[in-house]
Amino acid sequence: MKPIWRALLWKEWRENSIEAATMFLAVAVFCAWMIYQAGTSNNPWELIWSQGLLLTFIFVAPMGAFLLGASQTWRELKHEQWAFLLHRPASRTVIFGGKVVPGLALYFLCCGLPLLGAVLWVAQPGHIPGPFDWRLLLPNIADIYNGVVYYFAGLLLAVRTPRRQGRRALGFPAALLSSAIITFVPEFWQALVISTLFAFMVGLAAWGGFIEDEVPERQPKAAQWGLAFTCYTGSMVCIALPLLFVTAFMYPSQNIASTDYAIDTRGRIVRVTQQNAAYTSVTNVQGHTETAPGQSKSWTYQDFLYSGTVDFRGIADVSANSYRAWRRYITALAEPGASVPTLWYYVQATGLLEGYARRDNRRIGYIGPQGFATDSATLQDRFHGDLNLTDYWGTQTGLLQFPGGVYWADITGQRVKPLYVGDDKIYLASRLYMNGYHGIPTQALGTMIISGTDTQKQIRIFSPEGKQLFVAPAEHGAPYNFWQIITSPDDRVFVKYQAWQQYSNTWREDLPIYITEYSSKGEVLHHHRLPLLAQIQYPGPSSAILAPLVPAGAFMASVANDARRGDGQALFTINGVPNTKEGSLVFGLGCVLSNLAYAALGWLIIKRRALPRREQWAWTIGVFLLGLYALVTLLALRPQWAREVCPTCGKKRVVNHEQCEHCAATFAPPALDGTEIFA
Repeated sequence: MKPIWRALLWKEWRENSIEAATMFLAVAVFCAWMIYQAGTSNNPWELIWSQGLLLTFIFVAPMGAFLLGASQTWRELKHEQWAFLLHRPASRTVIFGGKVVPGLALYFLCCGLPLLGAVLWVAQPGHIPGPFDWRLLLPNIADIYNGVVYYFAGLLLAVRTPRRQGRRALGFPAALLSSAIITFVPEFWQALVISTLFAFMVGLAAWGGFIEDEVPERQPKAAQWGLAFTCYTGSMVCIALPLLFVTAFMYPSQNIASTDYAIDTRGRIVRVTQQNAAYTSVTNVQGHTETAPGQSKSWTYQDFLYSGTVDFRGIADVSANSYRAWRRYITALAEPGASVPTLWYYVQATGLLEGYARRDNRRIGYIGPQGFATDSATLQDRFHGDLNLTDYWGTQTGLLQFPGGVYWADITGQRVKPLYVGDDKIYLASRLYMNGYHGIPTQALGTMIISGTDTQKQIRIFSPEGKQLFVAPAEHGAPYNFWQIITSPDDRVFVKYQAWQQYSNTWREDLPIYITEYSSKGEVLHHHRLPLLAQIQYPGPSSAILAPLVPAGAFMASVANDARRGDGQALFTINGVPNTKEGSLVFGLGCVLSNLAYAALGWLIIKRRALPRREQWAWTIGVFLLGLYALVTLLALRPQWAREVCPTCGKKRVVNHEQCEHCAATFAPPALDGTEIFA
């Protein structure tokens, strides 16, 4: 190692040891406190993995990284220490590396050691009543790695002179955007790629600050690209996020009015309108007002039959199957209470249910398709695939749905009984029941199972005792992606088919709604083709507020994707914008006109800064395609220079060019007055 590197590394380790020790104690204490709080709760295993360790490394670790990066440079901005540092026999790039290497090493030690200690304690049998899988650590690892973005954001903020702090502070909101993205991506490797991209670009911006702290044009091209990326993503958060918060308060969601078809307790198809969780109108299909059943004069939810819902859009699957969802590896079978003596979990790696006693947090045995055993080796048959607990009800009994079979589980009695096992795929299993109303208790009406293939699905109805009543093919497939199955007290079965937009909670207006009515033996009694309903209009910001925030390039990409698919579904949908051709046209026109105005303003700014013609066109087109945030980036990367009158043409010209941008005349040197050193 060269002496200069050795000196720089030792200097940073020595100067930042106090900040690193403070950060280590903060992370360790917060992590220990969260684990202690989870251990005293009724469901310690879930709280540790969903809140305890997760919250520690989502909030505490990134803030520590940001402060650590900022502290490495802030102290050197006082009393000319910065000038003394830069006048060492080393390039500014070497000095930058001499700060980054020990800074990141300290950060990873301060976060990695508390995480390692917490994991070793949690994984030790008898401490927590639940199984352990190392993949449960992936969200924590992703958050710690994403802290590198916050570290470089701190360096970027601290390295600048005071009058340049505004644009350099955009590194922190850019880091916030990185945290948001890695929270929603489904796979761990995608989170690593996103964090690496943000860390690399914000790191380039911080490096450029070390190279040249006044004029971005003098920085290396790579540093300018990094600064542009940081300014664009940071301004996106600073501009769009406050406006979205304001509009959320301006348009509360409790005033949403919706209309849909339902089945009342008398087995009739009715049209129901709700607002503020109250039924404002209930009519028959022809539009005539219906009276509530029984003695009541007003309708309540108890006057309608419960429906099992099947959503084939797969929107909820993204978050449920994310690398951050511990249910991807281990699933808790119920929300345990203090009186529950045993907690049960489904471990996908072993394909078995594992039980843990609350008295000593020790494992008591396993449950497989063959039943209970204290030794997993005696259970030859295993469950396969993900466990779906959409109908487990948070109790110790319920349905266990796997891709290849559905089982009725009595966890208290440690028994499992197969309800349906076949070669086809199970899409959903749900119990059907009727809400208790007017003194009548809730009635179990059986179980519904949707199975089959992507092109041909079957509906299976079982009695409350588990006997299959009938099986019938689905009447409608794609694009009907939202089904509801309702069973009436007289054993009729209603299947409602509706086509919903793929990327929003609104249905397609070009396709009718169908309800197929079956007898208890699976015979088709009626095919109902129902009139189209008025689209749900979610109160929200108008196009005048939202359209200027959307870059024209994003809107045109969504339009092109819609045209490519050709299925009538809009990719770019926003609450508050009417989901009609007219509403989309108004929104698109507002978006394009707003971005044209940004491009025109950008052109005027570029002309005033006298940039080369090629760069002028690049910035103008970029501002139009990338929107308002690109305009903010332009102002950050191309600051305004002083202007003086050209003696040749009489027009004002920028002083950073040797020739006038208007007449191409060379700027005359100042007259000699005898004070020059090199004349």
